[in-house]
Amino acid sequence: MIKKIVATALLAILCGCSSIPPLNTPSGNPEVTYNADRAVVSDVIASWMVGRGYALDDQSERIIRGRKNAGDTAEMLYGQSEVILTISILNAGQGKTKAIANIQLESKSGFSTKRKDFSKGTKDAHVIQSELEKLKYQIEK
Repeated sequence: MIKKIVATALLAILCGCSSIPPLNTPSGNPEVTYNADRAVVSDVIASWMVGRGYALDDQSERIIRGRKNAGDTAEMLYGQSEVILTISILNAGQGKTKAIANIQLESKSGFSTKRKDFSKGTKDAHVIQSELEKLKYQIEK
């Protein structure tokens, strides 16, 4: 119990010290437009997610959803937790494809399940944005 209180207090102090600016994207979520068709974008992003430890539970040309363990800190704060990363793959016209990410933390405690969105204004959103931008070179070659 004392560990949870200390961890929560430390997290509150660290989060209160600096704010993370929102992403400069139309949706505010991590989002990148690629000069490639949906099948190529979907395949490359799915491979990238698997390489980052996500277990895919939904994959098509339109959506890719994966889950992975959120780690010890999240479990200490929220209980048994998983990160759910969902990438929507949209036709953007003229041979372009847009990928928009949604990041959620799903925590299970007893009989309840809660989801918290981390898609906007978080460090996680900035990391996913950066990774999706890096994939541009692999997708558009």
